[in-house]
Amino acid sequence: MNVILTGMMGSGKSAVGQELARELKFGYIDMDEMIAEQVGVTINEIFKKKGEEYFRKKEREAVHLLCLMDSHVFATGGGVILNPDNIKNFRENGKVIYLSADPETLWNRLKIHEDRPLLKVADPLGKLKEILSKREALYKECDKEIKTVDKNIKVIVEEIIEFIKHEKV
Repeated sequence: MNVILTGMMGSGKSAVGQELARELKFGYIDMDEMIAEQVGVTINEIFKKKGEEYFRKKEREAVHLLCLMDSHVFATGGGVILNPDNIKNFRENGKVIYLSADPETLWNRLKIHEDRPLLKVADPLGKLKEILSKREALYKECDKEIKTVDKNIKVIVEEIIEFIKHEKV
């Protein structure tokens, strides 16, 4: 069984994923890092030079590879849920957890980073709200939603572990 973390950029997927993997003694893979390594350039460069459609194709290929693994935590890109087959495939060998936060909290976490290609716009908070409104229904279809606002990583990890324990029974 794998644990797949999804949610908007800034929701804590990478930080929570690393800690969750340590606690579960699972492997950890950040999908965006995996894709960047395979393509040989950063995610920013992929978006800039080849576009979002190319990135989504590479993301789909990564999902296929990850679904061959077991006992891993995967931190996905926030848009992985845009392709329903990605979530269907992930569910076949794991639990998909949606890490949620409101747009203002996400923006407060993200504004110090300049490596988010979808936020390179005049109104990044407005863009975050727009993206979330388009994706929220898809995120809500995940196996479990964990709210990350005003929680530290340890508490979030404990909530995920409790959910997984009850799901195995």
